[in-house]
Amino acid sequence: MFTARLEVDYKAPLPAESTIVCSAKVESFEGRKLWLSASVADPQGETVYARSKSLFVIPRGDPGAGEGTGGGAAGGGGGASGGEARAEN
Repeated sequence: MFTARLEVDYKAPLPAESTIVCSAKVESFEGRKLWLSASVADPQGETVYARSKSLFVIPRGDPGAGEGTGGGAAGGGGGASGGEARAEN
């Protein structure tokens, strides 16, 4: 899988030594194209430091290619799943 497009909007400065929550969501998975959105925020969700949108493409011939859902929100296949993924550090 490779990155075809990555757009990041920086919303606020991130103080050093901050605790943050990174969230990612599968917006759509169609054929070989996987669209994601993500954000970086404080644990309470009051301050969003950055938001992003991205498009990933699975190369032709890859075993995971073509398993996305047709249209609509988050689909399965290729290890992608709907909903949000959260990681705290």
